[in-house]
Formats: sequence, C-alpha cells, structure tokens
Amino acid sequence: MGTRLGLLGGTFDPIHMAHLFMGELAADELDLSRVIYMPARVPPHKSGESVTSSHHRLSMSRLAVEDAPAFEVSDMELARPAPSYTIDTVRELLATLQHDASLYLIIGSDSLLELDSWKDHAELLTMVRLAVYPRPGYPATTGRTPWSDRALLLPGEDLTFNLSSSAIRDRVRSGRSIRYLVPRAVERYISEHGLYGRE
Repeated sequence: MGTRLGLLGGTFDPIHMAHLFMGELAADELDLSRVIYMPARVPPHKSGESVTSSHHRLSMSRLAVEDAPAFEVSDMELARPAPSYTIDTVRELLATLQHDASLYLIIGSDSLLELDSWKDHAELLTMVRLAVYPRPGYPATTGRTPWSDRALLLPGEDLTFNLSSSAIRDRVRSGRSIRYLVPRAVERYISEHGLYGRE
C-alpha cells in the first residue's frame, strides 16, 4: 500500500485548535503518514474580503504545527497567482508524489454540502478521497450527496466544537482572551504583530 496523505486547506486567519484537531482525527482514523496544511492565497469564496497578509498566515500556521511531526505546512498556493482553487493544488501536489500514493482531502461537513460549486469538482473527486469532519449545524452525513462513495465521515460528532477564525478575530479586536482557542505560539504571534486590530 502506498503513502497515505491528508490535505487540509483554508485561509487560516488565524489557524486554530479545531483545524489542528481535524488533522489529528483524520491522521488517526485513516492512518495517514502526513497531513499537509495549505494556507490559501485568496480563497475563491472569500474574493473581495479582507484577508490578513499571507506572510502572517503562513508564519502562524508553521508555529501551530512545529511540535507535530506528522503535520507540515506548504506554501504551494501562496506561490501561485490568486485565486486558490483546490483542483489546481491537487494536480500540482499529486505530480510530486509516487503513483501509488493516496490523497485524502480533509473538509468540514459544511464544505461537503457546497462541493458542487467548486471548480472542476467532478475531476477533483477522481483524484482524492474526502475525509469529512462533522461541523455543528451541518448534517454529519455523506449519504445524501452524489459523491458519497468517495467520502468518509470522520467519527468526531461527540468531539466537535463551534470555533471559527472570524470569532477569534472578533475576540482579539474586543480585547478578550483567545488562550486555548489557538496554540500558545500563535497567540503570542498575534499579540507581537498587532494582528486583528484590538480596539
């Protein structure tokens, strides 16, 4: 059996504990040798929105995984012109892997429900398997989608928590604590670089 890798993309503005737990759960359940965190340059669904500098988001992501040997951060999408389409990343990544490698795209159940709006999603599903992390408020099932045979539901229903990067930014802006919501190194980085405009 070839290498089994996980790919977890996102804005990571900032990366937080739920992102890290998604990777850990997928690695444990699917016996992945590595989980690659892929900060997006400009996600298509956030076009026009204000996104923190890619330099800061990449630095925070690297700090977040520095003590996790099975996790790594790639700047592949940041090195390409915007926007960041998952299909382009998967094509580029698979070209660097041996032919028998398996790639699992780790997504939340909210993303699963909108997958048919992704660029070249039908082709994408021939190239990866989906590892779906249940998100509060979104059906934790893969049975009602046309790609259910390509999706595996991660058994985290009892361990999910409703955490978002936007909520963390709001907490920083209003001077509230984000300790235990992000890794300590990320918390320090946000403070040292004055990110998210504390009021």
